[in-house]
Amino acid sequence: MSSKIPGYRRPPNREKKLIDILGLDTLFAEMITGLGLALLVGNLLAWRKHTKGERPAGVEGEFRRGRVAFLLVIGLLMTVWGVASILNGDPAAVTQATGPDWKSLW
Repeated sequence: MSSKIPGYRRPPNREKKLIDILGLDTLFAEMITGLGLALLVGNLLAWRKHTKGERPAGVEGEFRRGRVAFLLVIGLLMTVWGVASILNGDPAAVTQATGPDWKSLW
């Protein structure tokens, strides 16, 4: 409908963008938090099993303490970053640091 029709008023802009409907703005921060927690917990459990002398069944090779420590730090950073983005209420800060602003694409 056009605004040339007498008596026609354009309704207020109530259209929702796809990013708002699917919640994509918070989804990215939640994914970072989940992956960070998985790295953190998984490597803590691996380190704990190694200190107890346990090994997973069928696994050969040595325990790499440096790799586990590195992945623990990465997991901690990802977890803190994701939780801070969720609590901040501005998950766009996460996407601005890692890539394009997804809101402008929708």
